[in-house]
Amino acid sequence: MGEPTTESRWQSGLVVLACAAYACGLTLSDPDLWGHTLYGLRAVEQGVAAERTDPFAYTVEHSPWVNHEWLVEWQFGWLWSRFGNTGLWWWRNAMVAVVFAATWVAARRANASTAGVVAVVVPTAICLSQFACFIRPQLATYALLAVTLVVCRRFAESTRPPLSIWVLPPLMVLWTNLHGGFLAGLGILLIVWLDSLRRAWSDPTRRRGACEFGFVVLLGTLGTFATPYGPELHQMLWYHLGTGQIVSEWQPVWATRLAPAYAVPFVLPVVALVGSRRWTLLEAAILTVVAFQAAMHLKHVALLCVTCLILLPGPMSDVTRSVFRRIHAQWSGPGRGGVRWAATTAILLIVGGLQLQSTLPMWRHGIRPWDVAVSTTGYVPGVPVAAVRFLNENGLAGNVVTDYGWAQFVIWHLHPESRIAFDGRYRTVYPPQLEREYVEFVNAVEGAEGEMALLDGYDTDIVLVSTTRRAVVQYVAERSDWMRVFEDEQSVVFVRAETARLHALAEATSPARTPAVTWEIFPGVSGPQMNVNESVSAR
Repeated sequence: MGEPTTESRWQSGLVVLACAAYACGLTLSDPDLWGHTLYGLRAVEQGVAAERTDPFAYTVEHSPWVNHEWLVEWQFGWLWSRFGNTGLWWWRNAMVAVVFAATWVAARRANASTAGVVAVVVPTAICLSQFACFIRPQLATYALLAVTLVVCRRFAESTRPPLSIWVLPPLMVLWTNLHGGFLAGLGILLIVWLDSLRRAWSDPTRRRGACEFGFVVLLGTLGTFATPYGPELHQMLWYHLGTGQIVSEWQPVWATRLAPAYAVPFVLPVVALVGSRRWTLLEAAILTVVAFQAAMHLKHVALLCVTCLILLPGPMSDVTRSVFRRIHAQWSGPGRGGVRWAATTAILLIVGGLQLQSTLPMWRHGIRPWDVAVSTTGYVPGVPVAAVRFLNENGLAGNVVTDYGWAQFVIWHLHPESRIAFDGRYRTVYPPQLEREYVEFVNAVEGAEGEMALLDGYDTDIVLVSTTRRAVVQYVAERSDWMRVFEDEQSVVFVRAETARLHALAEATSPARTPAVTWEIFPGVSGPQMNVNESVSAR
């Protein structure tokens, strides 16, 4: 599709813009969005950066809370209190825009061809959209990782260190307070510094740059302690990363059932590094380390997507030229501009068609692209709207044990009348013992005398679980001290038998019939509904 001329840059820019719009086209509520927004609202109202102790759980009393996402949550609370869902939507779009703006800058500096940009950006954007469709603090890490990679790559390509490297220390301070993914940024800085030392060993003219960048890395590392928690944050994160996880997105990719799109960021680096000579040892090292992390933890696949967007357009330009030599020769002439623009337009139409396929059906049923859609049936990201409404309508409140992915939805709608046993804040609040007890609960592991810690060791009043937790449902149903008071295709509610009789709910045990899949608008207490059987394609 031509050399990287002004025409090619315009074409590449339109492709990048279309892919950015695609990544922002569908907006879904993350299972923790209720918590992130509520914690921010409380912090703004109290005039603090973040609450330091937990007010929501009954299993731990005022436990210390090391919140590595406090600044994002503060932003969520402020935006939602003033602009509602539109404020959250714009925040997500801003983070995605930074990623793709950095992609455009990196592609231009690499003199990437339109074909190279298309080969990297289009499939990678489809994979990244699996993560970017959710409003969550991790998006800040995607944006700041992209900026860090652009700055570091410019440093590596320069004989003299550019002034832009001095943006990295304050960037690390900001990143540390936005999201715990700043550790990925520190890792990138360390790899770049080690590479600069390697090059300085054989080229004395680069020694000053290596020393200067080493000082940048030192300042950036010290800056990660500029948080409300100091070294406590690092201790919590290293414990979090260094031990086994119960959360599905922390599992290795081979242990989860994935869509084909997730293979894209693993395949592209192999194709680029094998088929091109336009890569450096530094780029190969960064891609290898990030790919390893992505393979070990599903959630890090998004970081590999961002890394591919920044580092691969140049090498993939060589690959497309060598693989499609004849097409390149035929289309690169000055008289073939119309053909090149026709091909670019076709790509833009394909991206737009994919976008409409997932968003237009929801729009027809009242959920617009700038609305935050909430799935009201199914397990995560679906949330138990019907069950929570039942609890509210019947005046049922107390200590609730519920699914990990539903707890922050429950906090939003039932606190302070009800408190929860365990939720998505995970190791930022809860001790290892409680984590083990929660695992025993979801696996229906009985202790001595057939008791279960979360039900018998604490003052638990209500059990709200997914119907997919068959072992838990069966165990609680067989106990005489618990009574089923609500059930639909998504969830089951049990309460203590005494409570059920007190509220005359003992007969409300027949399953309620609801549509197969419906949607509402965040925070999910009211709003347009639709049946996803009518061809909604959620990515």
